[in-house]
Amino acid sequence: MEFEFYTFDYDRDWAWCNQQVGMTHCEDTTGMVALTKTGEHVAACIMDNWTANSVQCHAMLTNPLVLRHKFLECMFEFMFNHMGVARVYGLVPESYAKAVKLNLHLGFTIKARLEEAFEVGVDYLLMEMKRENCRFIAQSGG
Repeated sequence: MEFEFYTFDYDRDWAWCNQQVGMTHCEDTTGMVALTKTGEHVAACIMDNWTANSVQCHAMLTNPLVLRHKFLECMFEFMFNHMGVARVYGLVPESYAKAVKLNLHLGFTIKARLEEAFEVGVDYLLMEMKRENCRFIAQSGG
């Protein structure tokens, strides 16, 4: 299966993204999406709440094959190298076991636990990826 990557376009992509992961469109929302050749959404990384050194990301995918086609490399390249942040954060409900497991496998760490912040009985996990720990981008020698 072939995928094409595009810059997030509100009119084309927002409804699908918001259906996958409920979120609020912010003034600084940007990101990238992966579509099949027929225009079907299969993944997105939506970024918002940019600071001088960090960004929050909301990642979603319905076809894990996209991960084998440079989707991760493209999204981390954009955040770390193009935009120049040193940290990427995500809030993940603890009950979303597959998402937590995938994020840990990718190299995110659990920075904090926000008790019952998602809903009663479900904690939010604040997950962090530091630039120097990201294996999906080239690291400068030192």
